[in-house]
Amino acid sequence: MPLFRLTTVNFEGYIQTETVFAEFEEHVKSMMDERGLTCIAYQRIHARNLSKIPIQALASFFLRLSVLLEAGHSLLATLNDVGISTKDKRLQHLAMLLTAQLRQGMSLVSCLEPYPKLFDPVIRSMIEQGMTSGKLAEHFYKAHHYLQQRLLYRNQFKKATFYPLFLFLGIILLFILFTQFLLPQVVLCLQEMGVQELPLASRLLIGFTHFCENYGVIILGVFFISLCLTLGFILHKDVQKRLTPLLQKIPIVGPFYTRQVTLPWLSSMGELYGVGVSFKACLDQSANAIHNPYIRNLIETMHNELLKGLGFNQTMTNSQLFSPFVIALCDLGMKSGQLSVFFLKAYDLEQEELQGQLLFCLKKLEPLIIIVMGSLLLWMVMGVILPLYGNINL
Repeated sequence: MPLFRLTTVNFEGYIQTETVFAEFEEHVKSMMDERGLTCIAYQRIHARNLSKIPIQALASFFLRLSVLLEAGHSLLATLNDVGISTKDKRLQHLAMLLTAQLRQGMSLVSCLEPYPKLFDPVIRSMIEQGMTSGKLAEHFYKAHHYLQQRLLYRNQFKKATFYPLFLFLGIILLFILFTQFLLPQVVLCLQEMGVQELPLASRLLIGFTHFCENYGVIILGVFFISLCLTLGFILHKDVQKRLTPLLQKIPIVGPFYTRQVTLPWLSSMGELYGVGVSFKACLDQSANAIHNPYIRNLIETMHNELLKGLGFNQTMTNSQLFSPFVIALCDLGMKSGQLSVFFLKAYDLEQEELQGQLLFCLKKLEPLIIIVMGSLLLWMVMGVILPLYGNINL
């Protein structure tokens, strides 16, 4: 049903802005007349892809909601004010959509369920607990903190991988410029100088250049198509179930991948239990934060063992997903009654460990990239200099 943004005035002359659903534009004025309001302006809001809202914008959205609710605003007034004040068109549409749905009598959690990519089960559970406990402002802030942690980890990963990726792309660009623009001029110059026999490095370089000119587009097309098919094949659930056990056995790569996949579970357990969600609900919701089906099955098996009365120490050890230190922290949190605190500590420690592993791998990779870059540069320079040097000697 279309969404309309209205500017209305009541009998006291107070002007306000709100959003409503209506099948036709004629229904908008009649709906306002029934409520004793005069519609002085209205605008139809076009649908937007809400799943593409950035994490930073969504975290800011929750922070604004928390601040305004803490100041004493109602939920409808808060959503309306945030929708008006934000400059992001998608957030404006989200705020107006939620306002209109709440006016129809829907619960806030029901309004968020159609957007699982935007509001994952952890966020929805936080908000549901906030609605139940009457501390919605506090839980909005916790949702903001949860998204900020996700964003921090993503930014750290991008920052750590930027330099190697920059070097790799730089050498590819340099090679393309050298072979497509400089080398043809050098070959033309050698032909004019009457050079008959070229060194091996020069012949290989020229042959590779001609090969790229004739078949380069075809090779790139086949490469990208194969890459897309491979990624689609790997991301398939049945394939992940078979590949994950093999991947876990690879040194360095296995522990790194396992930590990366299980981090959302630690964060979800800590955040949900900290806002008052029951232990069983925490187990159910946190399993949904794991996207790998093989590891999610291990987590669900661990949850079933916990519900049967087994301790964290034994169940987490049986899963073979966590380090002994994380297992000890979670077991201590269970025994001390501070499960949320120790889960979040385990999450922080695992995140630092993951960051350390990533930096270690990149430091080992950087010399290899430099050696490859140096070898390519040496090949290109020798391919140009040697025939010129030989011709000068002649």
